[in-house]
Amino acid sequence: MMGWDTRQVLTGPAARRLVRTLRADLVVLATNLPGESGWLTCAKLIKERPGTPVVLVCDDVDEADPEFARFVGAAGLYPLSTAVTALLHSSKR
Repeated sequence: MMGWDTRQVLTGPAARRLVRTLRADLVVLATNLPGESGWLTCAKLIKERPGTPVVLVCDDVDEADPEFARFVGAAGLYPLSTAVTALLHSSKR
């Protein structure tokens, strides 16, 4: 996708297993994953793989979300409607 080698999984535990296997350069997680939220998955990934940037994507970013994203260790938080554009822009820096 857009020049990146990507993998897709459907759950937080599957994302953590994949990151352990592939040593990802960047992890993009939806906050509304089934079974284990993206928020919790992010916190677990940061603990398991310090230094791996995790970006969260949610349907709508509300007022408290950016602070909570920092709390769980996310490198960024984007609304779904602008996430791809924002990631493309940040990768060109």
